[in-house]
Amino acid sequence: MQFDKSEKFDNTALTLGLLEDLQEITYEENVQAVEADDVELLADAESTTEVSSKFKSGSKLRATTAVRVRSGPCTNKKTLTTVPSGGKVTFKGAAQNGCGYKWIKVSGSFGTGWTAENFWTKSSSGGGSSGANCKNPVHFPEFRQCDNRWRNNKLGSKTICAIGCLMSSVSMGLNGHNRKINGQASNPATLNSYLSSHGGYSGNLFIWGSVSKFGFSFAGKYSATSARAYVCSKSHVVILNVRNGGHWVLATGLTSTGFTVNDPAGYTSHYTNGQVVTTGVYKV
Repeated sequence: MQFDKSEKFDNTALTLGLLEDLQEITYEENVQAVEADDVELLADAESTTEVSSKFKSGSKLRATTAVRVRSGPCTNKKTLTTVPSGGKVTFKGAAQNGCGYKWIKVSGSFGTGWTAENFWTKSSSGGGSSGANCKNPVHFPEFRQCDNRWRNNKLGSKTICAIGCLMSSVSMGLNGHNRKINGQASNPATLNSYLSSHGGYSGNLFIWGSVSKFGFSFAGKYSATSARAYVCSKSHVVILNVRNGGHWVLATGLTSTGFTVNDPAGYTSHYTNGQVVTTGVYKV
């Protein structure tokens, strides 16, 4: 469902049908959260009432769509973070009605805040985790961009060794998921050859959607905090932008302070949350 910012809504005419429609909001490269600023409901009704929640205190919850966590139980409170669809939090036991929603108090890597209850479901034991110390169940090989087997292969106007960190990271993701490129295993040489002949680069820049043929759907770019929800999911591949924006690595797991990685330059096996500039996420 799309909302035009110029469209006006009569709050008195809102029905449960609108709230159901909100759950169907989708987004592409940039996360567009439900109860967004341009469709906030009853934002002037700040009074809140304590109520009970359908969830038990301590329950692990999973977001059914991208949804904001705020500093208080109302749509005009400060946004602390946007949790992506599938992201997980812990319910802290408190619930209140206010500003057109039932709000629940939750915690996660962002700290503690309030979010609209109807965009969450109880998390199952499977799938990924946004908590600490988990590992993606997929085994990803570790390729070096300056490996002698492909270091001098042309990538745009330069070479794989010079600028192939992002492409090499994607090749590790493809290989871990057993994707073949023209019948061969994915590695920096085979992927670069395919991309070079199939419009996979714009000049020297990798095009994120160029590997969709292999079942890798680009979900978008996320903050380090939001991307943590996907890192340990076997159905996602997360690429991290680090070193002040000048380098890309493949995320393989989480720690309490950051990410374990396969680094195509071999700089390190771990980056902290604060060292991550942005991320790119694929749905597999």
